[in-house]
Amino acid sequence: MKEGKITILSFEFFVFAMAVFLSSCTGCSWPTESRRDDRISLMSWNVQNVFDARDDGTEYPEFDPASGWGLGDYRGRLASLSEVIRLAVPGGADVVMLMEIEHGGVLDDLANDYVQGLGYDYWAASQGADSAVQLGILSRFPIRKARSRSIHLPSSPSLRPIFEVELEMEEGEPLFLFVCHWKSKSGGAEDTEPLRIASASLVRKRIQELEGRQVIVVGDLNEAWNEWDLVGGAYQTALLPVSAKRQSGELENGGVLFDEAEGLWISGDREDAGADGCGLPLYTPWPSCDCNGSYYYRGGWEGIDHMLFSAALVDGRGIDLDSFSVAAEAPWCDEDGIPVSYRMRDGYGYSDHLPIVATLRSE
Repeated sequence: MKEGKITILSFEFFVFAMAVFLSSCTGCSWPTESRRDDRISLMSWNVQNVFDARDDGTEYPEFDPASGWGLGDYRGRLASLSEVIRLAVPGGADVVMLMEIEHGGVLDDLANDYVQGLGYDYWAASQGADSAVQLGILSRFPIRKARSRSIHLPSSPSLRPIFEVELEMEEGEPLFLFVCHWKSKSGGAEDTEPLRIASASLVRKRIQELEGRQVIVVGDLNEAWNEWDLVGGAYQTALLPVSAKRQSGELENGGVLFDEAEGLWISGDREDAGADGCGLPLYTPWPSCDCNGSYYYRGGWEGIDHMLFSAALVDGRGIDLDSFSVAAEAPWCDEDGIPVSYRMRDGYGYSDHLPIVATLRSE
């Protein structure tokens, strides 16, 4: 385990890294049978708390076997997950990224007992000691490296980890995925924004270190692509649009001044991607998506689940973004497209989030 120390937002952060592999590559073969011509499909989904039936001491109280949570409940969740994985992208996406799984054992059970035959020969999960839920990936492509990067702020509880995964592609450069589940707005949007900024800043630092590589930031970021506009620029947000950037290199709106080195720059214009020469801004396809959102909360839609692409994936060369959509289909959403959340009282439902799907085209 490596330990590093960085300063972000005037706090001291300790970044811990640990590789977690739940499968190995012995005599690796490429996923030719499950692939569709020259396309690479990806799916990201917050699965709403999937816990096994063992008492690990870290689960939420309602999922403690002592509270009545049992093997049948767990198996039912896995069956529902596998149904969506098989149908959201027919035959399963080439890479599936999941938020809110208890640990890697969930992926192990899912891959071996429920989505077997779909070609997911590689899977890995994050490891965050202070988090009840983790991040996971199922892949038809070999996983070169997987590293959990957890952030600890002395003045607040530890944040959920950032899961950095390097995939070996069939040809060319590897694909780097940053699978995320940033802090929710529980406790107030503005009050919790520094915690999301901390996660965004760690991702930003790593993207700059990768210097123009193929990168996708994926997951439930708990804020919209246009969060800055939604709050009227009243305070710094974790996701910052290029439109908020001034030539002076600082942000100013409504008399409030911010340091542009914090947060993660994004744009809905492909031509803006990578303009700073250090891998930022990232491209967000949300403004061009003909969809309501991925999360329905208090009568309104929110697009808080993301795939953000580096310039190398939107420049029209090599592997390039072809499409982005929200998988809003029955049975995991109702006739209005609203997610069918999981209900513990009768064991019915899927998740309170809809999956998002992207397709990359390989030239």
